[in-house]
Amino acid sequence: MKKVQINYSQLLFLYAYLRLINLSLDRNRWTTWDELQSYFKNIMAPSKVAQYLISSFHLPKTDFKNFNFIPEEKSLFNRLKPKN
Repeated sequence: MKKVQINYSQLLFLYAYLRLINLSLDRNRWTTWDELQSYFKNIMAPSKVAQYLISSFHLPKTDFKNFNFIPEEKSLFNRLKPKN
C-alpha cells in the first residue's frame, strides 16, 4: 500500500466535506425531494472531490461509473438470496 502524506488544509477540507455529506444524509429524512435537490446543487459534486484526490495524491484512476460502493458480500440483495 502506498503511503500518502496529507497536509492540514487538505485534511480539514476532507473532514468538512465528509461532515457536510453526513449532515446531508440526515437532512433527507425531513425535507422534500425538491428542497434536497436544490441543496445539493450548491455543494461540490463527490466526483469532483474524487478527481481532486486522484490527482493530488497520484492515485490509480478509477471508472466511477462502474464503481460499486457496496461490497458484494454485504449488499442487501446478497443478504436476501437463499444460501446454497
